[in-house]
Amino acid sequence: MSVALKEEIIKKIHEVDEVILLEIQEILNASLIHNNYTEVPLYIQKRLEISKEQANRKEYINHSDVMRKYR
Repeated sequence: MSVALKEEIIKKIHEVDEVILLEIQEILNASLIHNNYTEVPLYIQKRLEISKEQANRKEYINHSDVMRKYR
């Protein structure tokens, strides 16, 4: 992973709310324990599947729009 990408990820993490941070923590914990998708909490699995489907249909949502929705 490039340094620029790491810096961008860190910047974005600082900008998100507590709910997103908790979801990131759950994903990291699950990957560290078993590195297995089935260990990811079900509500996050569902969100990831929806995101994949939307990406396949090229239906992207602007990050700032999403953040406004959840604040």
